[in-house]
Amino acid sequence: MSAAFLALCIAGKQLVTFADNLTVVPRGFVDLIWEMSHKTDLGPLRLLCFLALAHVAVVMVPEDAGWLRSRWVGPVVRCGQHSLEIFCIGIFLSVAGHALLVEYGYGVAMEAMVSFGGCGVLMLIAGFLGWSKGRERASRGRGGPPRPAGGEG
Repeated sequence: MSAAFLALCIAGKQLVTFADNLTVVPRGFVDLIWEMSHKTDLGPLRLLCFLALAHVAVVMVPEDAGWLRSRWVGPVVRCGQHSLEIFCIGIFLSVAGHALLVEYGYGVAMEAMVSFGGCGVLMLIAGFLGWSKGRERASRGRGGPPRPAGGEG
């Protein structure tokens, strides 16, 4: 059911996106879909699509899937392990990426470079965070310096 809903949302989004070129789509329908999928106000369609996608992922990907431990998926998994930090840095990178696009243009190549560059930066930062926290755990396990209690230090 969730997969069917996602397919319907994709088809509807494409229809609405190209509605200016199609005369069969009523303008009121287009405006309603845009309003219900508004990003800033977290439109109900956007939330339902996220929940449907999450449901499909939970159903389709087993917990012990071997490909989740592969070398190529590791950076994405690390981003999930540090999701709060990655989210916060992603906000900053989205503003920086927008500034780059405004300054240098919105061509397909530039948009791809900003998108892939931002993803690469986020994966590098997630890798650094994993490495840093791993070192911290290792030093505590070896009897390293005690951590200050109660916000001191």
